[in-house]
Amino acid sequence: MFTVDGVVDGVPAAYAAIYSADGGVRNLAVFDCGSGRCVAAPLPTGGDGETLVVSIFGTGWRNAARVTALLANTAAEVLFAGAHPVTPGLDQINIVIPKSLARRGETELILAADGNTSNRVRILIQ
Repeated sequence: MFTVDGVVDGVPAAYAAIYSADGGVRNLAVFDCGSGRCVAAPLPTGGDGETLVVSIFGTGWRNAARVTALLANTAAEVLFAGAHPVTPGLDQINIVIPKSLARRGETELILAADGNTSNRVRILIQ
């Protein structure tokens, strides 16, 4: 997984959104680089009928038969893992952040593609 500041276990190069059951979408920042260094921005898991999805970018999983995501040793649903639809050579994974992790704080995320684990990144779950 790519990180915004190039640190192996840093904040992922990603974006997030909360999707409402009525079709509404609220975009969220995953990181804040305003202070001169990049830190994780707090991500709310959303209310009833809402789903928080984080889209992360990197390489190495587009042709994998099985891609999994773990947040604090909790499995996260993978909605999509494959080639980015626009940028050649870039892979994207979209994962649902489980509501059970609400108010977790800084949380480690690890991907595995066909059993090969990725670097660790950190997101901030509010």
